Amino acid sequence: HSESSTIFGEKDELVAEKVAHALESGLKVIACIGETLEESEAGKTEEVVFSQTKALLPAIGNNWANVV
Repeated sequence: HSESSTIFGEKDELVAEKVAHALESGLKVIACIGETLEESEAGKTEEVVFSQTKALLPAIGNNWANVV
């Protein structure tokens, strides 16, 4: 996810929409989250990962069995 958000400008909400669509289509999802090197060096790891996870929660709902 951090590479997609950096390279393609994908925000957490767009990633969540993609996850929701994949799950609704019956696919299993590998949800990759993480900070950039700059965010890590700035001590923002927890803040960034929390924000990414928070955005995914509604998209995943009760489908945790289909998410890695």
